[in-house]
Amino acid sequence: MLKRITLFLGTVAMAAFCCSAQVIASPTFSLSILSSTSSNSEDAGTEFRIGSEIWLLITMTNTTNHIIDCSGEWKSWIDTAYTYRVTEEDGKPVEEIVPLHKELVPSKPIFSDIAAGENCVRPIKISAAYKFDHPGKYVLQASRFDPEVKDKDGNEIEVKSNPITITITE
Repeated sequence: MLKRITLFLGTVAMAAFCCSAQVIASPTFSLSILSSTSSNSEDAGTEFRIGSEIWLLITMTNTTNHIIDCSGEWKSWIDTAYTYRVTEEDGKPVEEIVPLHKELVPSKPIFSDIAAGENCVRPIKISAAYKFDHPGKYVLQASRFDPEVKDKDGNEIEVKSNPITITITE
């Protein structure tokens, strides 16, 4: 009888522990990027000359069965809904281009949704925000927080794109 009670209590304790563990859902979208000499994917490439325009085409794909928000805010050719990681090949951060009066730079909201299974492509002029002022290899990555999915602490999860490497030549 004592064995049955012990087994029963052990099973109850195990069930309570398993049910209290938080399962984190998958992100509601995925991100992918490619570099281009213009805001058009037909001009995609990974080699650029110093001083040339470098565009980052961010594709946000809805991975759910419902509409999701892909709104953002344009500010100096950059969508501020995304975070950008731009480093030299050795991991050293690339210097940002900061306007003299950042608070005076106009911004424009972008309101848009993505249907289930569809995607939204945002062209970002990354060379307007970062200094690609010497030859070398640079690694770029974009990320965005998913407001529909939280981690175990209740924070929105960060969804990262694929990293890409570009080459700057003279």
